[in-house]
Amino acid sequence: MLFATIGGAALAKGVVEKFSQPATASETVLNPTPEHIDYYPPFEKWNDWREPDGNYWKLKGGSQRGGVKLINYMLVPTVCNNCEAACGLTAWVDKDAMVVRKFMGNPFHSGSRGRNCAKGYATQSQMYDPDRIPFPLKRAPGSKRGEGKWVRTTWDEALETIGKKIREALEKGSELERKMVMYHVGRPNESGGFTARVVWTWGGDHHNSHTNICSAGGRLGSISWTGDDRTSPDFANSRLIFLSSSHAADAGHYFQQHAGYIADARAKGAKLVVMDPRLSNSAGMADLWIPVWPGTEGAIFLALSNRLLQEDRYNREFVERWFNWKPL
Repeated sequence: MLFATIGGAALAKGVVEKFSQPATASETVLNPTPEHIDYYPPFEKWNDWREPDGNYWKLKGGSQRGGVKLINYMLVPTVCNNCEAACGLTAWVDKDAMVVRKFMGNPFHSGSRGRNCAKGYATQSQMYDPDRIPFPLKRAPGSKRGEGKWVRTTWDEALETIGKKIREALEKGSELERKMVMYHVGRPNESGGFTARVVWTWGGDHHNSHTNICSAGGRLGSISWTGDDRTSPDFANSRLIFLSSSHAADAGHYFQQHAGYIADARAKGAKLVVMDPRLSNSAGMADLWIPVWPGTEGAIFLALSNRLLQEDRYNREFVERWFNWKPL
């Protein structure tokens, strides 16, 4: 089996060995109409699942009418690569045209459990976007910066040109010029930190990502008190969920799966409190919304902590064990 990364997802090729001819509704038995929107084809049918073509169905009428084209799908398990949550997806591959018609969730994925945000389903547009740039470009000869004139070049030429400029800056450039060399990476298409270590051997940091203007503040605080920059609380088994300027109940950062686990907890009776200056989607569904002034969350946390300490309403043994702190 061959695995390859295409667009925002990693696909597996060679899953199906035998292909069949296109069928119509009059030639085969249609798959049943699902009773719930979270319905997925039975796993044993993932290699041979037939559904009406959506556009043809809209033009010609209901799926029970004769002549409606059926697409013979194979469902290929894959992983969304559009953020660090790495949710499970299924690529619905047309076995006759050998193209991905759509992406859906994967109910067997232990994290996302078949639930995905819009970025996962948008993977198809990444694969087939006519404006996608699948090869390196360089400025057209004779053109000036800002004119937007580009010509195609080879990977060898691109890597050689860039490498030469980096080497010149590091070996012959001034202190400022050496600091101007920057390697920018997006998530999660990175090698788990290995690339950053290679860049550091050049004698500087040189490493940058969108984290610097995105989640660096939140991660620093999380590292300070948990030792992990991407915490995942046990929302599903919580009785009270407190979100501070967070939209985890409807989206979730760093993991979109949090929204599903919060929903599970609330179905079992958990209460949701959201402290947020804006009436977010999460605040709108909360049992209690605290619309604080922007930037005052820290003061409120200090007040809460003070009251817990003054009234001795905290678990001393837990605090001592997990925070190594004994109250005076």
